[in-house]
Amino acid sequence: GKTALAVVTLYDALLSGLRWYLLVNRPGDASTELERDGSLFAKAEQVGLLDGGLELPRLHALFEQALRNEPISSEQEWFVERVAGLLTRIGILPFDEALLPPEDPETD
Repeated sequence: GKTALAVVTLYDALLSGLRWYLLVNRPGDASTELERDGSLFAKAEQVGLLDGGLELPRLHALFEQALRNEPISSEQEWFVERVAGLLTRIGILPFDEALLPPEDPETD
């Protein structure tokens, strides 16, 4: 369903975001190994991007469940919080929407 698709999309965004961050901010640490998810997560952990709160095995298991279109609703909130937190920390998502300038009503 849509929840599974959202989880797969966010997981893909996480992988792309980590690759981007490492290539831009740590070019000396980047290599073609970043194309493999395991190597990417290992490098991100090595340079201090990941903490224990992300729980990589749980994250990956949820991604695999979503790919198989298995029920994941009990885990979706945890997943979104962890992925959004990391994407915010590496600068992909705004860190606090309240700090963004107000929308211009004339730009609708």
